[in-house]
Amino acid sequence: TADAEIRYTTNGDEPTEASSLYSTPIEVSATTTIKAKAFKAAMTPSALATAAYTIVTPTDVADIAALRASAADNTTVYKLTSAATITQTDGFNNRKYIQDASGAILIYDPNPAKITGTYNVGDGITNVIGKLVVSNGMLRFTPVLDAETTTSNPAIAPEVKALDAITVDDEAKLVKVVNVMFN
Repeated sequence: TADAEIRYTTNGDEPTEASSLYSTPIEVSATTTIKAKAFKAAMTPSALATAAYTIVTPTDVADIAALRASAADNTTVYKLTSAATITQTDGFNNRKYIQDASGAILIYDPNPAKITGTYNVGDGITNVIGKLVVSNGMLRFTPVLDAETTTSNPAIAPEVKALDAITVDDEAKLVKVVNVMFN
């Protein structure tokens, strides 16, 4: 409505014509609920609009091994602070397999994807922020925010293993299986 004023509160109260006037973006630095209404003389106030903002400080983890050792509770938010190299991507739920010198993990990023950049095998990725969950027996790192691309990451050479030497510690890792025959 032309010339209507938007009034808002951050204390849980319903806005009135005496509440704070919205004129610039509202900075939110802590968990906050914003309630807003539009007011114009001789008109009924608008419906109440409510938006809740939850500020979460992620737990920093230094490398993939530390990430894999963390709680897979799908609630704690972790930030992988080191760079990792992408060893495989595919279009199914925007999966990216990443690896560093300490280990590997699957980034599972179902639609709508949080990580929006275009990534190829060999690209670096850093500051991935997400939650850990075990699904179908595999540990997944599900992003909650976009990540950063890095350009200078070490190449990951496949680890050479016999089929019977592969363990759960090799999950999501780039491996080359030797001495296997298919009939």
